[in-house]
Amino acid sequence: MSTTSNQSRSLSKPIPDQAHRDYTDVVNKAYMVQDNRCNADNIITALHPLSDTIDITRLQHGHIMDELAHARAELVQLQSTERMLVEQFLAVRIAIETQKSKINKLVEERCSLINRLPIELLTRILSFLLTSDNADLSPYILPTLRRSLASVSRLWRDLILNTPTFWSKIGLIHNSDSKSLMTQLKRSREHLLDVAILYISKGSLDALLDIVISSANHWRNLTLKILKSVSSPTLYASSMGSNFPASKMHLDLGQLSTSERFSMTTTTLTTLSLSIKSSIPNPSFFSHIPTQSLTALTITEFENEAWVLGRDTLYFPVLRRLLLDVVNPYVFMDAIVTPTLEHFEYTHRPDSAFSTFGSKFNHVCHFTSKPRSHWDELKDSDVYALCQTFSGVRYASLPAIDIKPIFMASSADNWEKLQSLSIICDHHDGYWDVDALAKWLGKRKLGLPPVHVQLIGSDDAQMEIETFSSHYNQLQDLCILDFKDMRLSDTLRLSMDGGFLNVRVDNIECVTLKNWRELSLENVDLLWLRHETLSLVKTVSAEALVDLVKLFLIFSGRA
Repeated sequence: MSTTSNQSRSLSKPIPDQAHRDYTDVVNKAYMVQDNRCNADNIITALHPLSDTIDITRLQHGHIMDELAHARAELVQLQSTERMLVEQFLAVRIAIETQKSKINKLVEERCSLINRLPIELLTRILSFLLTSDNADLSPYILPTLRRSLASVSRLWRDLILNTPTFWSKIGLIHNSDSKSLMTQLKRSREHLLDVAILYISKGSLDALLDIVISSANHWRNLTLKILKSVSSPTLYASSMGSNFPASKMHLDLGQLSTSERFSMTTTTLTTLSLSIKSSIPNPSFFSHIPTQSLTALTITEFENEAWVLGRDTLYFPVLRRLLLDVVNPYVFMDAIVTPTLEHFEYTHRPDSAFSTFGSKFNHVCHFTSKPRSHWDELKDSDVYALCQTFSGVRYASLPAIDIKPIFMASSADNWEKLQSLSIICDHHDGYWDVDALAKWLGKRKLGLPPVHVQLIGSDDAQMEIETFSSHYNQLQDLCILDFKDMRLSDTLRLSMDGGFLNVRVDNIECVTLKNWRELSLENVDLLWLRHETLSLVKTVSAEALVDLVKLFLIFSGRA
């Protein structure tokens, strides 16, 4: 019994040496982990023999808790940054609104753009409206225009009231009164006046004339419109005595009766324009105009009146410019003697014959024949007399319908001194012929300098691209060719500016060609052409682009 108990006691006791070795191994492994700074996984592996005493799950849970705490800390920091940015954004929005309000207030308080212009520039702009020679700026319109402009601002009002040139156009019309006339003369100060005496009631004429004549020493231009039923020319004549200073006058005779007298004894008048709407007062009428001082004379007649004038009875010693738009200009041409005449302009009438005037007009260097109906063609006898009469012409302006009859005749050879020829393409001249002109230029080119030929268009006339191509190909090598307001089809308009050719496309865009006379497909700038075409595609019609390409081909000699 004792033996058995001793055996069991010996089995229940641990073996000291084995236990000590196991314990020593565990401690050594723990020190090894500490010395090598192993992570949590290495510790678990190192202590694996003691897994019963180390809780691996607890270590992993602690690691997760650390990451969670770190993430929450970052979230708090981000939320704080968000609040700060929101506050900054709101502050910026408030600052923006405040700045906008400040700008709007400053804009309202500042002067308008037009009022910030220099006074000299603003005065010049207003001058284009108030002092131009535009026919629409009549005595009926001008007062209303001045009032409208003066109501724009205080600056404009002060400027208009204190600028004498804006009050230099004096108009006496049916509703004129003495008070407004005196105010206008006072504001014009010492500036030269353009006076227009138009339709005035007979009762107020005397008083108004007295006021206007008191400033006669400042007159520059005078326009008179005489109506038999309203006023007598005798009253007007009182303002044109020897002290009459105006240098330019337009005289509209209106319904002047043959029984009334009209005489001008002034010696200062240099430019006179006569509009004759009825019969000439008497055969001696022209002997009463100041022939000794006139340098420019225009006569317009509206009725077929037979003038009774003797040959070489009107002597104009200093006349340089003469314009005749009358039924029979040749009667007046036969009556005048003008040794200094330089510019002559007239309108040929089909029922009047061009007379021969010998050498009376050989010294005229500028000759203009105004456009007329295409039925009024020159006869061969008229062509001969015209070329003989104006044999010294250097600068001629002719309607297109006169080109063929003048240059087809041998009498055009008298124009040896011709330097410039302007061809006016009126709406009646859609199919004019240049063959005769081309032949004449070809013969002339052999021994004389080339003629400068200019094609001049008009708003109511246009030329087809094909017709233009034909004329251009015929003339380009025989003369110096250019264009002014030349319309091609409905899409292009050509004009020269210096040496440049401006092509207006659809009246919207403008293409400028610098060396268009030397244009060819070999030297054209393709990049420029591509850029111009792409920019035009957005604004002009396809038809206009096609016509523009045709024009390029014409100038390059490929059409």
